Amino acid sequence: MNNIITSCFFTSKNDPQRFSRLPNTFDPIKAWYDSIMEAGLNGILFYDDFDDEIISKYSNDNIKFIKDTTYKDQPFSAIEHRWILYEEYFKNNPYDNIFATDCTDVVVKADPFNDIKFIINQDSFFIGKEDEPKTNRVNGWMMNQFNYCYENNKEVEGMVLDQPVMNCGIVGGNYENFINIATLMSNEILRINPKEEECKARKMSFTVDMCILNYICYTKLNNSNIISDEPVHSLYKSYEETRDDVWFIHK
Repeated sequence: MNNIITSCFFTSKNDPQRFSRLPNTFDPIKAWYDSIMEAGLNGILFYDDFDDEIISKYSNDNIKFIKDTTYKDQPFSAIEHRWILYEEYFKNNPYDNIFATDCTDVVVKADPFNDIKFIINQDSFFIGKEDEPKTNRVNGWMMNQFNYCYENNKEVEGMVLDQPVMNCGIVGGNYENFINIATLMSNEILRINPKEEECKARKMSFTVDMCILNYICYTKLNNSNIISDEPVHSLYKSYEETRDDVWFIHK
């Protein structure tokens, strides 16, 4: 099977959640990189500003580094830009199965693609989920995004806000399902067209992909076809690094 785990690491503009640039070094992605190597899996990391020395040292048969030259001059944050990039790249470079993860706070613990729970659920979407707060409605950070992107949207009020918070840090499945999510995400980002100055005026981070993912999960996908928690990932923000019964550790 031709499987891939992918991520993005962009440093030429401020990170929208940390409000500063990430260091242009290998250290922030080391744990993600090492975990893919240790699991014997294949990975693609999209980057914009690594030195050639880093690329030469760490590129190998398992992990490929692909430079993206469009990020710096486009209007979205790295968090939104990645979905546009994923859609474009993987539509032209298909794989059997794809997981997109964060690379600074997610590590691989086991090969998901050979797990029987992945194999027998080939029609499913595998997506991270947060456990606290329990719903989008009681998560103030999420509600800031929803009020910006979907204010007075009855579909969101009725179908999304009282559901668990899905997290963009782990999203995967078979090729068709992954491309479906990436396309829906990309199209919705382009439709909303978030602006940094508007987000700052609302005192919110310049990122909207979390509320878009939740909107898509609960209105566009078959909610009963989404698998989260075990075996996909550890408890979010519980730092359960020693667990070996899940595919990914997410903080």
